[in-house]
Amino acid sequence: MRTHTLKRAATALGCALALVAGTTAVAETPGVTDTTIKIGLMVPLTGPGGATVGIGMSTGAKAVWTAANEAGGIHGRTIEWVEEDTGCTAEMGIPAVKKAIHDHEVFMLASGGCSNEILSYRDVVLENGVPFSVWGATNDKITMQPNCCLFRTALRAGYEGVLQADFARSIPGAERYAIIAQHDAWGQAKYDGVMSKLTEYGITPVADEEMTAETADATPQALRISKANPDVIITDLFPKPTTVFLRAAHQYGLTKLPIILHTSINDLVQLEKDVGIPGAIDNAFTVTFTRDPNSPDLEPWQAKLAAIAPEVRLTPYSMWGVTGASVVVEALQRAGRDLTRESLLAAMESIKGFESEMIFGPITYSAEDKDGNKTGMFQKLHNGNQVDVGLTYKMIE
Repeated sequence: MRTHTLKRAATALGCALALVAGTTAVAETPGVTDTTIKIGLMVPLTGPGGATVGIGMSTGAKAVWTAANEAGGIHGRTIEWVEEDTGCTAEMGIPAVKKAIHDHEVFMLASGGCSNEILSYRDVVLENGVPFSVWGATNDKITMQPNCCLFRTALRAGYEGVLQADFARSIPGAERYAIIAQHDAWGQAKYDGVMSKLTEYGITPVADEEMTAETADATPQALRISKANPDVIITDLFPKPTTVFLRAAHQYGLTKLPIILHTSINDLVQLEKDVGIPGAIDNAFTVTFTRDPNSPDLEPWQAKLAAIAPEVRLTPYSMWGVTGASVVVEALQRAGRDLTRESLLAAMESIKGFESEMIFGPITYSAEDKDGNKTGMFQKLHNGNQVDVGLTYKMIE
């Protein structure tokens, strides 16, 4: 009798200790409770990338996480998110990320639309060991080693530059190349990728022009490019200066030439509206890693996005959010019920060949390589829709 009583007491004590240990583990993990996981959604809702990038990524993410919560959550926990406007700048990004980590005590960070912003607080993320799933920012240095914590689903900027140079070289008869770029941290990485590849081909641009994110009139740049008589123009500019440049370029007939854009100008439908000049982007080709948003199999996503934000449609930017948020859900599932930042980082590194219906290629990570996406494509506007072109130049009839 006494033996059975002791056994029952020992079992009860063991269960109690296990419960206490489990509760302590949850309590010691920022942003994790027994029923919730808190994620800091770092998005540029204002500033250079706000109008075109931030709201799309944010809405795509919320649609994915809402669906996950409605399906029962992740191992019994629902996802909560705290949205912080990073403004696409260091001035707003640094205090926003510190607020998310120290005041909101989030478990992890996600989104990140701008390279300049993320580079300004990258050390803050690393010093605190916070997992960060980066969906839009492309600068190569964001994921450079040593790097415990930042995993990218977008294309790396240097790789984008290579794709731009190769596409330009595939244009029949194109021998004279012009480039116009920003030379901040964001633009420089793409520019360097282009120039290294052109140098490899023995090509020196006939015009090499610069704009900033705030350049209000590109007439001088467009005039100098026109005088250089190029066959193709490569651009590495934010959305606002791209619009400014295309308006000026159209005045000099430069938009009759192939103009090569990049992933930050992924929404060509919106670009055409912003430029506001018929025919100004008829020959524009943009690097992308997302599929045609008008694909019939993606139509159900229009209603999912509208349920979160009625004004948001399926565009490459909302597709970035859907893809990145889906990778986060996959990693959280892999990390299991005993969720810690360390277990999530290990789970992210274990992802191999993850397929998203939104993008062309798989996402694959390792401890040594946190650039998961290496599949690019070019698209252009045709009859009002954004359609696939491929990796080499061709006209769409």
